[in-house]
Amino acid sequence: MNSFKQAASTWDDRPVHWERSQAIANLLKQRISLQSGMIGLEFGAGTGILSFLLKDDLKKIILLDSSPEMIQVITEKIAQTGVPNFETLLCDLEKAPYEGQQVDLIFTQMAMHHVENIPLVLKRFNDMLRPEGHVVIADLYPEDGSFHAGGIPAFHNGIDIELLCHDVQRAGFAKCQHEPCFTVKRQLDNNIVKEFPIFFLSAQKQ
Repeated sequence: MNSFKQAASTWDDRPVHWERSQAIANLLKQRISLQSGMIGLEFGAGTGILSFLLKDDLKKIILLDSSPEMIQVITEKIAQTGVPNFETLLCDLEKAPYEGQQVDLIFTQMAMHHVENIPLVLKRFNDMLRPEGHVVIADLYPEDGSFHAGGIPAFHNGIDIELLCHDVQRAGFAKCQHEPCFTVKRQLDNNIVKEFPIFFLSAQKQ
């Protein structure tokens, strides 16, 4: 059983996941001028918490994830809540390009450190966006690997923000801006509580 399959059914039960998503949603709405006619796409949507917080601000949201178990949880949540403007998509952008309609906004939280080839995915983000579309990335600053100790493995122990900005600009984006967004507090096996800060990065397609 893979780690995402184990995590999917209980993901929404952890208050920190909602608190983190709310902080990101609040900052996204401050930094990006959302319009009611815009189409958004959440990359690595997980159980869709961030999309649910933005559902009333966008015309449509495509929830993309490479985990069938996460997509199943989202599908069940959509059926239970009756949200009319969600569409799910099972897709791994590292293996195949996105073939759906272009969107105005791509947003993602805590997914990019699970991506092995970040420059490739950023280039595909650019191809997916309409002219002057926006990308928003919220993720971990560099850490020592203890964030995922004993849990879901990651390709990167956080992300170097300056390197990420460089890769974002090389992928065809301009006006890369970033700032701290939220801090996750986690008790490690040695009973030490450690803080893991998260950044918020936004950029616009050239």
